[in-house]
Amino acid sequence: MAHILFLEWNSYANEYMKRAWTQAGDTFVSFSFDAKGRNTRFDGELTMELAKTLIEGKYDYMFSFNYFPVAAMAAKACRVRYVSWVYDSPYAQLYSETVHYETNDIRVFDRAEVEKLKAHGVTTVSYLPMATDVSYYDRIQPQNALQYRADISFIGSLYTESDMQLFHRLDALSEEDKRHLEELMQEQKKLYGQNVLEERLRVDEAFLERLQEAVPLGAYPDAFASKEWYYANFFLYRKVTAYERMDILELLAQKYDLKVYTHLEDKNIQKGKYSEGLLRALKPKVDYYNQAPYVYKNSKINLNITLRSIGSGIPLRCFDIMGCGGFLLTNYQADLFELFEPNKDFVYYTDYEDLLEKVDYYLKHDEKRERIARNGYEKVKERHTYKERLLNW
Repeated sequence: MAHILFLEWNSYANEYMKRAWTQAGDTFVSFSFDAKGRNTRFDGELTMELAKTLIEGKYDYMFSFNYFPVAAMAAKACRVRYVSWVYDSPYAQLYSETVHYETNDIRVFDRAEVEKLKAHGVTTVSYLPMATDVSYYDRIQPQNALQYRADISFIGSLYTESDMQLFHRLDALSEEDKRHLEELMQEQKKLYGQNVLEERLRVDEAFLERLQEAVPLGAYPDAFASKEWYYANFFLYRKVTAYERMDILELLAQKYDLKVYTHLEDKNIQKGKYSEGLLRALKPKVDYYNQAPYVYKNSKINLNITLRSIGSGIPLRCFDIMGCGGFLLTNYQADLFELFEPNKDFVYYTDYEDLLEKVDYYLKHDEKRERIARNGYEKVKERHTYKERLLNW
């Protein structure tokens, strides 16, 4: 039984983590931690506040979703273990020199990112895939929200919203360099399971210099990520993801009953840049706890299109779909094959043509689709709940 200081911010799965601790007999105290409202990298006052709280509370460890250097500094000063579970990618604060502190216990959902950090000499990081709360989802009855019924559903950003899109800052590049970037992104869009943009930028030093001239990077004094890492992950992979999601959703909207739950403040919607079919499919974003489960339970096919900066990891969306008993159709992600069996627990596609073929097939074969959804549900219920993750904490 452990006593935990929980750095609580507006992250996914807060309530599921609390339920898991309670089920395990642990106790926790929430520390209100507004990750967007304060400098979580260098705020000395926040570090002192955390350290004071740790000393007074006599906690066994401090926990947060995602990693925060100010928390690592406080934990180091108090000699308290700091457990952080990172589910975002890209996540720049992982590339802070504070990750080397021996009081850190950093769990990252993406094995490829873990290996990248280890190559930088980081010994405090390990792989831990995300989880789901099946017992919470079991209480939700799909017939209570039939408005979410659809052949195919997708919940997520289109990466065309202004706060998600940094690519426009590259307008200062020459037309030739813009064409070069477009070629690189189109190459990446066709590749699944292999991220090449960072390497392409690294070996082209002259082009990387021109990128820096167009969009200078403000370096943090504690940062050790490369320039190509920043440009690839925050500029290019988001743009590739925007291309891919729009391509796929436009294709599906032409033929199927599709619902896309996303940010409707996207200016492209108002400008009419999407087809009539996709415009009809677009719905307001849904609440993670109270609406998303109804989507997953009422959709024949739940689609996952992974943000391209996630090298091999399984997005949280996949666990939640299976935890709700939903059928998961996803792009290829290497980590999925370590934990689940394709065509038994989930189905993956290799390109757009393969995606359309599998959508058509599984919409016509209810029994096979429902059996796969049930297998995925049973697998996550047995092995991939938050309570199960705590057994190896």
